[in-house]
Amino acid sequence: MKFNRQKALVLSIALAAAILSAFPLHAAIEYRAPEVLGADPTTYLAVNWSEVWDRFRRKEVPGGSRGNGPSKVCAVVPGALMDKVTEDTTALHIWGLNPVFVWQGEWSQLTVFRSRDHEALLSQDLNPEARHLVYGDMVDAMPLEPGGSYYWHLSRDGSDENPATFGETSFRTLGQEKWLEMETALAEIDASEDALSKRVAFFAEQGLWADVVREVYTADELPSGLVELKANIAGHDFCVRPSDDESSAGPVDMP
Repeated sequence: MKFNRQKALVLSIALAAAILSAFPLHAAIEYRAPEVLGADPTTYLAVNWSEVWDRFRRKEVPGGSRGNGPSKVCAVVPGALMDKVTEDTTALHIWGLNPVFVWQGEWSQLTVFRSRDHEALLSQDLNPEARHLVYGDMVDAMPLEPGGSYYWHLSRDGSDENPATFGETSFRTLGQEKWLEMETALAEIDASEDALSKRVAFFAEQGLWADVVREVYTADELPSGLVELKANIAGHDFCVRPSDDESSAGPVDMP
């Protein structure tokens, strides 16, 4: 009899493991819930946004993949990220098909291309004071697709004193299957209270930093923790390489 009970327990554990492996994102959400929720599961406690910021700022962004002229091209997201500790560079994947493009410095034009045929999906003149652009807000922007490969091009007009400067930065959208899994998981999050904070926490746990930025840059209202996170992103000097200046570790005032 004792053997039968043990056998039933083993079968139950195996069945549970099989169910969880079939729904990896759902399992991940359930596993992370204790880190995000308090003792009362109906009361959402915002994650420590300083920890999200600490993880995000370790991702130093090199200048554009190609460039010329005396000025650095600094595209923050979306693009390739460099780990401050290992100095490894990784191509950045994003979930959102309406990304927010964030850069530093003054630029006169932003163009987004599809990699496979180099077709321009958006070409937008920029206000020199602008530091971000919401893709979906541009009426001429052609839609992005799951599993797509893209690059964006920042350029500045030249003069006799200052040559024209440009830089290109690539990114990829998640593949169709992973994209749909994420969409299902986010639909469950959106049905709960404090959905915005949970979405940001979810994207941060997935390491989808461009999606974290999109959430905080496009929301109509932000809780205080996310207001601070947005200010830190806007104020941090992502142009400094890991070996340049350790003082770049915290937010700095941008011109």
